[in-house]
Amino acid sequence: MRNQSSRPHLTAAQRGRLRPTVDVGALERFLAAVPRESRQFYFLACTQTVTNAELQAVGIIPPPAPAAPVTPAATRRSEHGKRTHLSSARHMHFVLHHVPDPDLDRLWQEVEHPDESGA
Repeated sequence: MRNQSSRPHLTAAQRGRLRPTVDVGALERFLAAVPRESRQFYFLACTQTVTNAELQAVGIIPPPAPAAPVTPAATRRSEHGKRTHLSSARHMHFVLHHVPDPDLDRLWQEVEHPDESGA
């Protein structure tokens, strides 16, 4: 296999970002087999949330942000008169079903298993 390495490729912080359905060991085996410059792309395909900056860093043009609803200032205040925090963060991820290389695709198919809960 190409670029095979026995060292782990994911930090504790990266592991914490993975969707619960991702098999960490399988992902690390896959990352060991792909070229170093592709690893971030495949890691992001397994995370729960991807930022616009991360998408841009791997050459993906992020989708436009949804327009914020126009609400009067009075309705944006809590019961105690303080403004509520309006988060601009979007929670998005992308899914990659197959990899063009058949050998890598076999490894990729082991990375994520459907959610057992049926959700």
